[in-house]
Amino acid sequence: MAAAPHRDWANDLPTEILVEILLLAKDISDVPFSESHNPWLLAQICGRWRSVAICTPRLWSSVMLFSPTHFRLHSRHIEAVVGSLALFIPRSGQLSLKLSLDARWSHKNRDALMALLLPHSGRWDDLHIHYLDPSSKRQMLTMLKSHDLASLKTLRFSESSFGLWDPDPFHMVFYHVTSLRLTKCSTDLLTRITTPHLDHLELKECGVLDFITGLDITSFLRRSACLTRLALLRTPMNEFDLVALLKLLPALVELEIDYADLVFNRISDILLTSLHSRLTIPCVVPKLQRVSLGDLAHSSAELLLDMLESRTSDEMGCTPLQSAQLQTSTSFSVQTMLRFDVLCESGMSVGIREELGDMADT
Repeated sequence: MAAAPHRDWANDLPTEILVEILLLAKDISDVPFSESHNPWLLAQICGRWRSVAICTPRLWSSVMLFSPTHFRLHSRHIEAVVGSLALFIPRSGQLSLKLSLDARWSHKNRDALMALLLPHSGRWDDLHIHYLDPSSKRQMLTMLKSHDLASLKTLRFSESSFGLWDPDPFHMVFYHVTSLRLTKCSTDLLTRITTPHLDHLELKECGVLDFITGLDITSFLRRSACLTRLALLRTPMNEFDLVALLKLLPALVELEIDYADLVFNRISDILLTSLHSRLTIPCVVPKLQRVSLGDLAHSSAELLLDMLESRTSDEMGCTPLQSAQLQTSTSFSVQTMLRFDVLCESGMSVGIREELGDMADT
């Protein structure tokens, strides 16, 4: 008796079910439109997967456009990018859009791309601008200023600067942005933008020369009274300036500081003293609930514990600290670890990580 032919039950699944399986199997929210990674690759598998690609707007809602002229590619390639984008955006339906734009496009090519993107500016949720400089900032930001950005919540800049002594008085207000992230940028960017409803600020590898004075950030924070989360990652800053900044943030709930391998910046007793609710009155960042501190090798373990213990109750006018994630390149003593255990028993989540180890609860 001949064996029954093998049947691929997947062929019987409706396209809608395949779409749901795809969305559950892989988080595609960050998959960008680019030369090497886009929904058309999925569509080339077979006719069924082409239907899945076309019927899944989320696959078309993230766009990354790096400048081909930077890589000296032919103008026909640029025309192909523009043509592909014209087909790409409509397939996203009415979903929110995540855009990553390279400011190094020539004026002509940038205008062609923005002409396709700006009509959908009301759907922009996340905008990442790369390589913005004094020569491109006015054209790029003026186009943004004249359009509806009511849905824009996250704004990112990478490797960008407005120019330290640029006399151009250009300034832009992003009314709806709640998260601002700068990576490898000059902090002079902060003098040209205002985000009145900002909740989260992250500065990663930012600064001018070796240190930033805090003046740019200070003026910016005075225009961002709603900030509750601050992250300074490999961003050098004088600790007295840092303490002055923290005093401007009475609503801050989450603080992350990690100088990583910066030679001239370490977390010292100056910062720990400022966070100590009994040594600094009134309490700095009184609503702080979560703190993450990088290399603590140059600070006092005794003062660190005193600071954490001082924030375990609201007796000193501050919200009890819920979580402390700590990194050190030296080992804590047995007595110190016992005091950390007591903090954990009081309800605080304490994580301690050696420089080359993994974070683990005490």
